[in-house]
Amino acid sequence: MDQMLQCMEVNFRTCCDLLQYQQMKKASVVRDMDEFLDMLYPENTEEEQDESI
Repeated sequence: MDQMLQCMEVNFRTCCDLLQYQQMKKASVVRDMDEFLDMLYPENTEEEQDESI
């Protein structure tokens, strides 16, 4: 049951992110998914840069 709830939460969050991306792209706030993800989750970008060094 816990695993099922976790999957549901991930799916809901993904759907929300995709809807937000569509709206921001339509409004020309972002150009692509990478730019959107950098804006939405800036802490992940910093971690990826640290790992590449």
